[in-house]
Amino acid sequence: MKKNDNQAPFYIVELNEFRQIINSNAIFKIWEQQITSKPDNTPFSLARSSLRQTQYTGKYHFLFQANVTEKIVGISDNSLKHFNVPWELTGQENFNGKDYIVFSGWGDPMNGSFSQFEGYNIGVDKEIIELLVDYLIKDNPDYFSQIKMKNVIGLENIIK
Repeated sequence: MKKNDNQAPFYIVELNEFRQIINSNAIFKIWEQQITSKPDNTPFSLARSSLRQTQYTGKYHFLFQANVTEKIVGISDNSLKHFNVPWELTGQENFNGKDYIVFSGWGDPMNGSFSQFEGYNIGVDKEIIELLVDYLIKDNPDYFSQIKMKNVIGLENIIK
């Protein structure tokens, strides 16, 4: 049912559809990427293996969680049942000369799986996401600071 007849590697969400998605009590989240250091194999480090340290990379992940139907994201024609799905920003892609920000669905294992959304990709026009990010920075500059948003994986070269 993909609107773009499988030409793009993601379902293209138009502005009016994206407005419906984010206006359905969407929650926006950002968190810093973490790595856990691994101990070496010396006797002293093996004894301290439970003391692994979490380090932060300075890069951030961004997602929004929103109520969607299968129809609004191009999975099927079903527009009756709503699913609360997290969508993580995974990168930027160009399709037919237009730049899109791509989000990958997580499904929702805590509330019944929704496996049809797991790994399913949607693309939103880059300009729409730029406006959204500008709004988030202005609306909540402590949580969505410009510095953090510049370092969101997939937005690095977009936010000025």
